[in-house]
Amino acid sequence: MNKNPREGSTLRSLFEELGEWDEVEARIEKRVIAETLRREMTKQHVTKSELAKRMDTSRSQVDAILNGEDAGLTLLSLSRASYALGLRPEIRFTSRGVTRPSATRTKTPVRAPRRPSRASAVSGRSAG
Repeated sequence: MNKNPREGSTLRSLFEELGEWDEVEARIEKRVIAETLRREMTKQHVTKSELAKRMDTSRSQVDAILNGEDAGLTLLSLSRASYALGLRPEIRFTSRGVTRPSATRTKTPVRAPRRPSRASAVSGRSAG
């Protein structure tokens, strides 16, 4: 009997195995953001052209922000679009509940903070 090695695995595990899960998650988050902005635009009867004017940008930039397929979105673009609609973006970091395999982690050395020199500690100035 020939047993399928992928039997019982999930789509997520396949993307993780291929090293593409982070991109999939980013695209999902971007779609949520784009849809949230679109719904707020509809609620306020704001067109893409009007949003572009409020943001002092081009309509093509608004199209890029609202494109759920493009995972690239800067915090500046997100903030500008949100503020133009009277919203304040909230960015939170929560536990994914999943630990990555140690092979894919990059170890960044942790450095101790610089201690101010004795002269700067006395004068209240930073030694820079």
